[in-house]
Amino acid sequence: MLNRSHRRAAAHSTPAGHVRPGRRHRGATLIEVLVAVLLLSIGLLGMVGLQVRTMAYEKGSAVRAAASNLVSDMSERVRANQGAGASYVSTGTYAALSAASVTLPSPNCYTAACTPAQLAAFDLANWRLSARSQMPAGVGAVRNPRAGLYEVTVAWTDKDFVDSAGTLGTTATCTATTTGIAARNCCPDFLTVVAASGVRCAVATVSD
Repeated sequence: MLNRSHRRAAAHSTPAGHVRPGRRHRGATLIEVLVAVLLLSIGLLGMVGLQVRTMAYEKGSAVRAAASNLVSDMSERVRANQGAGASYVSTGTYAALSAASVTLPSPNCYTAACTPAQLAAFDLANWRLSARSQMPAGVGAVRNPRAGLYEVTVAWTDKDFVDSAGTLGTTATCTATTTGIAARNCCPDFLTVVAASGVRCAVATVSD
């Protein structure tokens, strides 16, 4: 009788330091769940980061498209208003143009007859209002570098224009030797763009 009880007790006991198979399986399952949660979290963070970058790219593309359209629009206005190109000339620093108030002059050239000079003033005000509404801190300027030639510029602040350290970028200043694509994306010296301000520019030249 004692011998049978001893054998039953021995059958249900485990050696010291030995983990029963059921406990070991439950522990392995818990680790697998934790690993799966970690991998899922990493994947979700990657998706969020990708979405943020995509949204920033789309926003930047929309602003650059608006800048291109604005430059083309003013170039056409200058070209169409024959002989009044000098009336479109209006420059200033980026900071001054950003802070200046813009109002539409009278008469309204959409509904009333205007002289070439009045039309130029009306075009310029409308254009600058459009730049402000379509681009962050958007400004527009026109200068006359030489007889019969006009340089149309729009500039804006791009918060996503940063370097690897997260510092706002600096757009190169246009020079007499700047050509090609660089000449269409540099900032004219009269804007006096502050370094590391994230300001971008789009430039086009037009003959009247």
